[in-house]
Amino acid sequence: MPPEFDFSVTTEIRRNSLFRSPTDIKAKDNTKDAADSSFTEPPHFDFAALSTISSPGRKCPFCQKQLPKGFIESPPRAARAKFGYCQRHENEATFQDGRKKGYPKPNTFDFRVIDQRIRKLLPEIRKGFGKRSEFVDTVRSKTTARKAATPMSTYNFVQNMQPGYYGPRGAQLITEIAMKELAAEIRRRESIREDVEFFGGIMGFVSAVVVPEVGVRLIMKDMNLTRKEARKVMIESVQYGAVVNPVEEEDCSTDDDS
Repeated sequence: MPPEFDFSVTTEIRRNSLFRSPTDIKAKDNTKDAADSSFTEPPHFDFAALSTISSPGRKCPFCQKQLPKGFIESPPRAARAKFGYCQRHENEATFQDGRKKGYPKPNTFDFRVIDQRIRKLLPEIRKGFGKRSEFVDTVRSKTTARKAATPMSTYNFVQNMQPGYYGPRGAQLITEIAMKELAAEIRRRESIREDVEFFGGIMGFVSAVVVPEVGVRLIMKDMNLTRKEARKVMIESVQYGAVVNPVEEEDCSTDDDS
């Protein structure tokens, strides 16, 4: 049998322990609110300051470009999704920059109205066929040693001379209208025959001359600018146009798809 143990010692230890139940604590002299009145609430912390401080340092973990303000999408883990992530934050940066410069909002582009505006410009475009186009001169100045523009030079020029913030969708609409309404006249006009041949045909001429000409005139009207100012805006807003007015995808669905 084990020797008897005096449990009175543990009882005494518990009695003299520093621990007290919250219910056993009583305020002295009935000053119940004494502890409460001595508590000082810490000052309010503005957490917005953290985002303000950290925002300038936010960079894309993939391309290391500055992330635009308000872009909160988390970086993807899948390698194949990295390109799309970079494209989206670059598009957002382009959009924000364009809005700061006063380019139209995406919801202001009603292409049914724009269609009618383009058609109203056709008489002015026809009159211009009798004059030397500044857009032709721009390309010819870079291909003076050639009788015709190379496909690559024409492509690069057309890419840089999209109708500004009207984007690829605007260029597509202008081309469709011009080919339908002006193609026959362009074909028989002797004054522009050499230019048409230089651009490799009617489609090349429309893309390199008619599309930017219409684009400049639309922008002049939109922003109340001179021709020189509108040309500058048209060139600078090409990327904005690619973001807000990409080519409209055709609906290839059929009844069988449903």
